[in-house]
Amino acid sequence: MEQYTRRSTLALGTGSVLAATVRPSPVGAAIPRIDIPPPPLPIERGASLRVVRPARFVEPDELVFRENAARFGERYNIPVRVDFVGWEDIRPHTAVIANTGSGPEVVIGWGDDPHIYSDKLLDLSDIADYLGRRYGGWAYLAQKYGKQHGTDTWIGIPFGGSAGTIVYRVSSVQEAGFDRIPEDHQGFLRLCQGLKRINKPAGFALGNAVGDGNGFANWLLWSHDASVVDEEGKVCINSRETIEALDYLRELYPTFAPGTLSWLDPSNNRAYSAQEVHLTANGVSLYFTLKKVP
Repeated sequence: MEQYTRRSTLALGTGSVLAATVRPSPVGAAIPRIDIPPPPLPIERGASLRVVRPARFVEPDELVFRENAARFGERYNIPVRVDFVGWEDIRPHTAVIANTGSGPEVVIGWGDDPHIYSDKLLDLSDIADYLGRRYGGWAYLAQKYGKQHGTDTWIGIPFGGSAGTIVYRVSSVQEAGFDRIPEDHQGFLRLCQGLKRINKPAGFALGNAVGDGNGFANWLLWSHDASVVDEEGKVCINSRETIEALDYLRELYPTFAPGTLSWLDPSNNRAYSAQEVHLTANGVSLYFTLKKVP
C-alpha cells in the first residue's frame, strides 16, 4: 500500500494481490496494529484507494480491517473504499481486475493468484523488505508465495494464513476407540472408519468450497509427497504420489458424512454445529459458530 497514486497502480492493473487466505488472529491473541510508514513519494492530488477482499467469516475480521482502512485514510487524507465479496467470487473478480487494468488497486485473494497475473503487478519488494525488517523477517512459505518464481521480486504481500487444524469431539473420538488423532494415513483412516461405524462421521469439503476444499486437497497431495508444480515451476501433478493420494481418498471418502461434494466454505461449520459431523478441519470461524449454538 505504499504505491499511493492511482495512476501508477492502474498502469499495471492491480496494485497487489495479497497472498494466502484471510483468517483472523487466534482467539484471545492481540491483533497487531502495523505502523504506517511515511510515503516514499508525494501523494498525488485526488488520490484514492480501493480494496477488494473476501467476505468475513467472523465479525472481528471485518471490524478490524475497516478500522485500519479508516486509520490509513485519515493519516494521508485519502478516501479508502473496501469491498467485501464472497469467497467463491474473489477469483473471478481478480481475473477481471488484472485483465482490464481497472477497478480496485489492491486485491486480497488466494496465494497462487499473484503468480497467474505476475505481469500485471507492481514490484512490492520495498514494502516486503520494510515489513520483514520491522517485524522479524519472512517465513519460508511466505517467501515462496510472495516472490515471483525464481527471483527476489515480491509480487504479493502475505496477509495471513491458517493451518486448517483438525477439530473434533473428544468423546466421539474416544467412543470410536482412539485416545488421540493418529498422525499416519492408515491410523487416520481407521479413526474415520470408526467414527462412521458409530454414526458420528468425519466430513471434509471436496467440491465448491474454495477455502476448505482446496485446503483438504492440498493436505491430501502434500502428505503423500505429491505436488502441483516442481522446484523449477513445471506442472508435475501427474505422478505416482498423486495416484497414491487418490487411492487413499477412495478409501477415506466413504467414511465422510453425505453431501461433502456440494459443501461451500460455511458448510462444515454448520454440519459440525448440528452434530452431523464430529471431525473436520477449520480455522477460528468454527469457534465463533459454536458460540452461537443455543
